[in-house]
Amino acid sequence: MYYFTSLISISPVSCGGDIIVQYPGFLTSPGYPSDYPPYESCLWVLRALQPGHRLLLSFDPLFDLDVLTFSVVIYATVVITPFYDPNYFNILSVYSTDSCSVILDEQTGYLESPGHPGLYGPDLMCNYTITSVPPFQVHMIFSAFQLEGASHSPSGEPSCTHDSLEIWDGRPLSGKLIGRYCGDHSPGEVQSSRGVLSLLFATNGNISAGGFKAIYYQVDFGTLQLVTAVATQGGGQRPLGFEQFVSKYRLQISADGINWSFLAEEFEGNTDGTTVKLQTLKEPVVTQFLRLHPQTWQGAIALRSEVYGCSITDRPCSQSLNMAAGSLPHLQLSASSDNGPHWTAPQGHLLANRGWVPRNRGLLSNGEWIQVDLGDIRRVGGLLLQGVQGEAKFTNGKKTRDPLFVQEFHLKYSKDGETWLAVFEGSQDADIPVLRTFPHQDLRWLRLYPRTWSSFGAGLRLDLLGCSVTGLQLLLHSVER
Repeated sequence: MYYFTSLISISPVSCGGDIIVQYPGFLTSPGYPSDYPPYESCLWVLRALQPGHRLLLSFDPLFDLDVLTFSVVIYATVVITPFYDPNYFNILSVYSTDSCSVILDEQTGYLESPGHPGLYGPDLMCNYTITSVPPFQVHMIFSAFQLEGASHSPSGEPSCTHDSLEIWDGRPLSGKLIGRYCGDHSPGEVQSSRGVLSLLFATNGNISAGGFKAIYYQVDFGTLQLVTAVATQGGGQRPLGFEQFVSKYRLQISADGINWSFLAEEFEGNTDGTTVKLQTLKEPVVTQFLRLHPQTWQGAIALRSEVYGCSITDRPCSQSLNMAAGSLPHLQLSASSDNGPHWTAPQGHLLANRGWVPRNRGLLSNGEWIQVDLGDIRRVGGLLLQGVQGEAKFTNGKKTRDPLFVQEFHLKYSKDGETWLAVFEGSQDADIPVLRTFPHQDLRWLRLYPRTWSSFGAGLRLDLLGCSVTGLQLLLHSVER
């Protein structure tokens, strides 16, 4: 008995129906994932297989309706829930009488097969769904994996004729199947491309094995922070007497939760389950999201951690001017040239999906510039600089993007003329923002001139750090009085 043979049979365009729920399944609006047609009125009635069984409904994070109300009826219980905004919805219907099927929405956690590290039971149908707020991704690392033995197909891939674990990028059937795993063929590390990762665990009535355990781990600081160190600690002393801890790990950071970069170092972790190990980064990094990737461990992955650093705004008059957020109504970005409609100066604000790329992005980029007009005089004392990922291209059937970033640059600023500032070291990576500070200057216009860049060419996104001159003068005046 396998999961994929036991799904509720619903046509993608069906509108309503009376369904006896025996196994996990899915309902979708007509035409999903495209827009549903007009003038539809659909009623689904879901019935539990036996008295006492529960039905759990989970709505996809992309749920969207262009109606005022939507009714969910589960026999003796009626729930009326308002929804709004257009286009489509997707319902995950899960049959469960225990914790075998769960929905997890915490940023960090773990899941394991029933009974792990002991044997799992026979005839299981388990659905694990991990969600995050789109467009952020779900990242998962398997620390243990052993299902009932698998035979191998001519291609060398396990055929999984007994127990199996399916992993889907998104919802099962409507998302992309990442893989089907069994035996000792561990998934290792997997990652969703959007905010949902689903695991379907099916077992037959024969021999059981030790099952699996997986962790998902991510820190969200809420805003960009300057991270300087990480401390880790193992899982303490376990009841069976053995210790669990991570002995080596790597760090991955992101400014937007979508584009990720590994730090070059592999960090030494713990040597026991209780001692705290502090690792100071060679250079502070600017990031909002941080992931810790265990590389080696003792017993099993068990981790407690703390991250050390400070806000980029701790320095006086160094608040982000939020060029992307519309807080400066008269802000304008312009440039000497651009590399096409997707790489114009208005795309050059920090955390934009693309960025600014000059027309001559390679050897001929000397003399190119991007200019920020703040609309009025501001006191500016620093900037955040980030590279960009170039246009997608296919090499040997694999999609790649060239990293475009500026290594060195110089600045000009002006109230009504031009005055030079010093040369600063720029960005060394397409995805990791870098922080550069300089003596505060009152200015309206600022130009950045790339001087050196990556081997693929120049490209950047930026934000300025500073404050309102008027507000600062009022504050100083109040203090003096």
